[in-house]
Amino acid sequence: MAKYCQNCGKGVMMGNKVTRARQELLYRSPKVYKPNLHTMKVNRGDGTSFRMTFCTKCLRMMKQFMAENQTKAIKIEKAE
Repeated sequence: MAKYCQNCGKGVMMGNKVTRARQELLYRSPKVYKPNLHTMKVNRGDGTSFRMTFCTKCLRMMKQFMAENQTKAIKIEKAE
């Protein structure tokens, strides 16, 4: 599975895990922040289909766009 969204490019980010105890900073260690990705099967209107990886934000925006515009040419469903 891809480590990035194929629509917006959101991917893995690095940051610091900060340990605090009694209001003092003890140490920092690296932490990996991963995006919430879903592999979806995209069906075109002509009968062909392909798989794409989307982050949750892009997936919600696409579903909202299709609902507002009543677009039936493209269908998105969960890939197995």
